[in-house]
Amino acid sequence: MTTPRALPTGVRRLSRLLAVVALVTVLGSVLPAAASPAAAGGTPMPAGVPHPDGGKPMPLAAPNGPRGTACQIVIGKAAGPKHLSPVLSSECAKPGERLTTAATNTLLMVWYTGYNYSGRSTKIYGVGGPCDSSGYGFAWVSSAWNDAIRAWKVFNSCNYSAAWEHINWGGFCKKYYGQVPNASAMDAEISSMWISKGSWAWTLCG
Repeated sequence: MTTPRALPTGVRRLSRLLAVVALVTVLGSVLPAAASPAAAGGTPMPAGVPHPDGGKPMPLAAPNGPRGTACQIVIGKAAGPKHLSPVLSSECAKPGERLTTAATNTLLMVWYTGYNYSGRSTKIYGVGGPCDSSGYGFAWVSSAWNDAIRAWKVFNSCNYSAAWEHINWGGFCKKYYGQVPNASAMDAEISSMWISKGSWAWTLCG
């Protein structure tokens, strides 16, 4: 009987490598793939864009919170066109409590979940004073308010506003002037916004 001759070392290593590759391929086809944020119903942030909430959970007046809950957000000035206004603070009062803000903060907007300024609401304050020609930009209205805004009021020269269907001012955009009792075409579709004294917000909308 002839004894089989041993395979060269290099051939044995190649055979083992091919076996491992085949095993990984089989497992990959059997095991479920991890769901992406988009597949899970979330909105993934584009690569290289800082998270609008700074990577921290922000309790931004969840529309499904207790009735009568008062909430407010304080934001800073945007560094330039298509730059988000940083969220400096965000808080909600417990039922029966009253929120206060620094006298130097300026009321810019109030968001509502219902038409004609009804439903849950959140006040937006700015530390940079009233709206000027460049205004304030919301790269994302937060997970709590995403696709939940149906109306808003503007104050202190923030007469021009624009709303986008996607975060970071992407997708379909609509222009507004003055008070907005009904977002109409953007009803519960808003993910980012811009407000300004002049028509800069409209210019960004295109």
